[in-house]
Amino acid sequence: MNKVLRVTAMSILFVLSASGCGKALDAGREPARGIRAREMRVAVQPIPHSAPLFVAKRKGWLDEELGRVGVAVKWSYFFSEPPMNESLAAGEQDIGLMGDAQAILGRASGQDTRIVGVASAEPTAPAVAAERSTTAAPADLKRKKVDVMVATNAFASRNPELVSIFLKVYQRGKDFIKENPLEAARLVSIEVKLPSRELVQVLARFDFDPHLHDDDIAELKKTEGFMRRTGLIKGPVDIASFIGAGRLRVEGIR
Repeated sequence: MNKVLRVTAMSILFVLSASGCGKALDAGREPARGIRAREMRVAVQPIPHSAPLFVAKRKGWLDEELGRVGVAVKWSYFFSEPPMNESLAAGEQDIGLMGDAQAILGRASGQDTRIVGVASAEPTAPAVAAERSTTAAPADLKRKKVDVMVATNAFASRNPELVSIFLKVYQRGKDFIKENPLEAARLVSIEVKLPSRELVQVLARFDFDPHLHDDDIAELKKTEGFMRRTGLIKGPVDIASFIGAGRLRVEGIR
């Protein structure tokens, strides 16, 4: 009888052990090569500058593509850029979309981040630029406004495939805006709380190409120089190291 009880107990322990071991393996298993995270935390502002991402969100594309590799999306909305930068610095976000000046400011303050793509670019009217600064040189007033995608180095280096998926989905949103301007404006209006009829014209002003081109890099360098000259940052920010692997062409993005 005791022998039977010992065998039964050992069998139960074996089953429980195997079950627990399976859960541990599942928790530690990587969904795919180049993916370590189980969640992508995305920080955005409800503004038209991130329109392709809002299209992708409303269409469910980012959730769908990340879901295929076992990764969830967590959205965080900020009504200004400084709190977004603080959230990135605190390790609460993985990717944030922001203006180039704010990205450079974060880098200058010691954030371990990199630019992985361009969210949008638009011409900045000289009159508007002049209102922003009374010390700007004429060359500074002719620059275009570039918004960038900034990722923490920890996330980008450990999850290059997730960054690739993010950029592909952004490109898909960009193409949708071009091919379906009315429907795209309707989707974006839900996120930014602006009338869709106005957004049709607003979105047409933007270049949403996520690739970092030479002229984008030139604008980043121009912004960095302007910020140093005006004392917005105390020391230089090396734009070449800031973009790092951000210049890599992601397969599947035209």
